[in-house]
Amino acid sequence: FCHGPAVLNTLDGTFNDNIASLKLYGSAKVRLCRNANLGGLCKNYTSSKSNLPVAIRNKASSLRVFTGFIPVPLPVAPVTHSTGPINLKSSFMANLDNGNVGSAGADIWYHAVNPVEKYIEPRNGAKLA
Repeated sequence: FCHGPAVLNTLDGTFNDNIASLKLYGSAKVRLCRNANLGGLCKNYTSSKSNLPVAIRNKASSLRVFTGFIPVPLPVAPVTHSTGPINLKSSFMANLDNGNVGSAGADIWYHAVNPVEKYIEPRNGAKLA
């Protein structure tokens, strides 16, 4: 198929996992990715390929056609829901989205094993770094 500059986050049934070669014209370049939304293993091509490498041949599920420099994906900025101190007593849970202490929607559990051994444990899919 022929396509101008664009991002195709998903390929339709005709082309999904069914691209074995590339024909590029002018200054066109392409980034092929094995997963949707330009995810998984991706390969950039700046010239036509009559036979793509096995790692990507007939395995692409998304692509980007572009000219110029290879676009660098921007990092996703973290979202801050709330800030400030929280008074969390031993063995209590807290919702970090709104600062409420209790079990409803809790993101963390202040787990005191004994007076010396204490942990903050993520809950309900929350992640701590």
